[in-house]
Amino acid sequence: MSDGKKTTVKSGGIGRAVAQWFAGKADDVAWRAKEALKFVCPALWRRWFGRPFGQGTTFEDFSDAPNRPTPNPKDKLGLDGERFAFEYVRGLPGARVVACNVDAVTCEIDLIYLDRKTRELVFVEVKTRRREHPDYPTLNAVDARRRKKLARASDVFAARIGEERRRRRFDVIVVIWPFFTERPTLTHYRDAFGYVDAVVGYRGCVSGKRGRKRSSR
Repeated sequence: MSDGKKTTVKSGGIGRAVAQWFAGKADDVAWRAKEALKFVCPALWRRWFGRPFGQGTTFEDFSDAPNRPTPNPKDKLGLDGERFAFEYVRGLPGARVVACNVDAVTCEIDLIYLDRKTRELVFVEVKTRRREHPDYPTLNAVDARRRKKLARASDVFAARIGEERRRRRFDVIVVIWPFFTERPTLTHYRDAFGYVDAVVGYRGCVSGKRGRKRSSR
């Protein structure tokens, strides 16, 4: 009898271990399938796992990455600047925030809002610095390559929410947040660049670089 009991307990332990192993594998497969769906079919991923656009009262309600890690002070400064820009846009007349920190394949879009006055979908790039460099303005950080990525990302997002035909605008918000300052200064550049200029301008920069290389040879 005692041998039978020991055998039963031992087999139960093996069965539990096998069940846990299969459960862990199932969770891993489910997680990988979820991540794959995010890139293969973003609309379904958003419908099943994402958040509804344009609903909430806090920055986290609109952010796709509310709990993203901030391992260094630079990332924390950028996140604080995005929060400040979010509060600023919420106070604009006729503006309705749609989403923040949206992963749109080509890049992450910092902030998206709907301008009810012009009926435009506005994509905002937020740049936060401790100080404004006299020789290199912060606005220049949104270079041709970044503008092209934002233009392509706007295509992905507009298709995701079914607003491909709506007019789009690209703004840049510069936040200067010095040390030991509670409230930073904010500069809003409306219509900083256009979609066609972003795509064509980047192609011109690339072709110009290639031309210089060929001529140097």
